[in-house]
Amino acid sequence: MDSIIPRLIFPTPGDIYTTNLVETEDGNLPAVGVELKLNAGGVLSTAGTLDLVKAVVVQVTTMADGQPAVKVAITAVATTPGA
Repeated sequence: MDSIIPRLIFPTPGDIYTTNLVETEDGNLPAVGVELKLNAGGVLSTAGTLDLVKAVVVQVTTMADGQPAVKVAITAVATTPGA
């Protein structure tokens, strides 16, 4: 295994968490207000196409070790796949 990708387990609208695992076209973290969706690999992405989980960036911040990160709020969760 080359890497470990954390998964969202039972997210609920209103949940807020900090992450630096966000896929973007230019490799930079997204700005406040940008909507994120899951991509085919299960990672939040600005180009995500899966509507299972939607989130919005609410703050640009850092992880505990100083790495750049974003704080995201879950805005929608599908109750059934494909919904």
